[in-house]
Amino acid sequence: METKRRLAEECEHWKVFRRDLFSKLGAQLAGEYDLLVLEDLDT
Repeated sequence: METKRRLAEECEHWKVFRRDLFSKLGAQLAGEYDLLVLEDLDT
């Protein structure tokens, strides 16, 4: 049970980290370029 809880906490940490990273990266790129094109690949 302890292992499942720790794994869930670790997954949540990385989920928040990725969201924050992509948000900051998107803001930086939007400041540098006039047009951004994003593609969502359904793999």
